[in-house]
Amino acid sequence: MSKAVSHSNTVLVVDDSVTNRILLRGLLQAQGFEVKECSNGKECVALVEKEVPAIILLDIMMPEMNGLDACRLLREKHTRAELPIIMVSSLVEAGDVAEGLQNGANDYVNKPIDRRVLLARIESQLALSRAQMELVHQKQVVERALRLQNSLGNVLPEAILVHDEKGKIIYSNRQLEAACSGVVPQTIADTVPIIFGGVFSDRLAEHLNACLSNWELSVEFDLTESNGEFRSVRVVSRPVPLGNGRAERFWLFRDETEVRALQRRVSQQIKLDTVGLFAAGIAHNFNNILGGVLGAAELLSRMVGTNERAVRCVNLIRRGVDSGTRLTRKMGAITRRQASSGGSCDFQRVLDNATSSYQAVMAERIKFLLDVPAHLPQVKLADIQLLEVLASVVANAVESIEGLGEISIFVDWKPGASTLEVRITDTGCGMSDEVSSRLYEPFFSTKKLDKASGVSVEGRGLGLWNTYSLLKMNGGEMTIQSELGKGTEVFLKLPCDSQDPFATDAVA
Repeated sequence: MSKAVSHSNTVLVVDDSVTNRILLRGLLQAQGFEVKECSNGKECVALVEKEVPAIILLDIMMPEMNGLDACRLLREKHTRAELPIIMVSSLVEAGDVAEGLQNGANDYVNKPIDRRVLLARIESQLALSRAQMELVHQKQVVERALRLQNSLGNVLPEAILVHDEKGKIIYSNRQLEAACSGVVPQTIADTVPIIFGGVFSDRLAEHLNACLSNWELSVEFDLTESNGEFRSVRVVSRPVPLGNGRAERFWLFRDETEVRALQRRVSQQIKLDTVGLFAAGIAHNFNNILGGVLGAAELLSRMVGTNERAVRCVNLIRRGVDSGTRLTRKMGAITRRQASSGGSCDFQRVLDNATSSYQAVMAERIKFLLDVPAHLPQVKLADIQLLEVLASVVANAVESIEGLGEISIFVDWKPGASTLEVRITDTGCGMSDEVSSRLYEPFFSTKKLDKASGVSVEGRGLGLWNTYSLLKMNGGEMTIQSELGKGTEVFLKLPCDSQDPFATDAVA
């Protein structure tokens, strides 16, 4: 079909009678139409190849090529909506009129032509053509929007579906199909027992029933399964009002298994770090005590002479000191093993893991502003270490904001530099000078302090201590500036590969 359709005000009159063409030209020009003329079907087809008129008045009986053949050829390139054709016939040509309509004509008028009938049918066909072309245009707009929607939906990491009031799915993305093991469900009821292997089917069914019974209900919840393989999914459902009493419902399934597993590993690492901290402190103090005991035992051994009973006591003390020393060596080994993890990682990927869950959950309350260069070198910390550093700082920033707020993360690296600089600022409650001076103390925390003892009943007091210790241990730095009521700014210097990862060797 033709793609270059004219919407001009031109009427093409095709008739082998000069008199008929003159009469029609006068009639149409009086109504404001521009008129072009042809004497046969062959001329008509050739003219339309160059310029498509708004409508054609096509006589049937003509030399060289009659109107029926011309209509058939025109319809091979132009639809009825693109190019309306009105056949013009004598009363004796009723059979030809029927054939003309079958070959693609929009309408017909009889000769002799009634002025009012002709004008009415021309206006009717032009109005119908404009309406049909507008529908075609709107259909194309909708199709483009749907293609864009599908493209955007398919690049999102979450599984998404939208269903109508009867539960029929009217949109889903590829991630939903993947979450349903390659099956494309037709209804939300079909989705519940198969998504994520059906491990959450009972709990999902409860929430689905609640949403279907109360269409205005918005829900957001976590589903966790730890029997066998660990799995964690965040589910969000919202109504989508369409007006006129109609509505649809949107569901989002975010698989947070990897993020939660990483968080669990971080938590386990924190516990190990705590054990190492205790072990190092106890080993150090016990070594001091045992050194004093051993020194006193040596003095006693010189004083007891040949007193066998006293000698046995001294030897017993020595053996006890020796056992204690071996124990403190083992305790010290715990700390040394933890300090030797090393490694390197992709900063952007770890930053995404540290912030993604907060960005999703806090999107309506806290705005995350990220300014991260596209190309960064590898950071010389293990994944788990860098995640602990970033997660600890971001978690503190989130917890400091009670209402609406912002968290900004700015990253800077200059090619050749040995450190990656990160600045994390928040609009939270800030800290007093007294609290700021104790931030790096182990076991110091301000979370839910007990009024009687002044000790935190919730925080471990190890977050910033671990962060500070990890960075120092790996050659990094951390400084914090904060003012009560005005937010906090954390500066991190992370050791990295100074070579530009996108530089190319010069070729002579």
